Amino acid sequence: MAILTVCKRFTFEASHFLQYHPGKCANMHGHRFELEIEVKATDTFNGDMIIDFSDLKKVVQENIIKKVDHTVLNEVFPDFEPTAENLVRHFTVLLKGKFFIHNCILHRIKLHETENSFAEWRNE
Repeated sequence: MAILTVCKRFTFEASHFLQYHPGKCANMHGHRFELEIEVKATDTFNGDMIIDFSDLKKVVQENIIKKVDHTVLNEVFPDFEPTAENLVRHFTVLLKGKFFIHNCILHRIKLHETENSFAEWRNE
């Protein structure tokens, strides 16, 4: 069985502070976050798309980007420390099941906090 994946990249601006962090990240600071969302489906080799990029964009915009862009993440998510790892975990919850209508499932979420630092979740 062959698997086909489709990925789309998003960006958003947000600030946060990590109150339990022993270093400078305990202070309010901002990032230009880069978010990659990848979905997967069984490849039937029939020439069909597994999902239209515009449909993928719509789901992510509605469920994540509109909620976090130009915000203080600590205020948006008061129930957890908004680390890259915790944000990826929460984004997974927000997106799980949203792609069934397109016959594909969430495969990977990658969130870059900086150019060289990221957290990633995978559904293997």
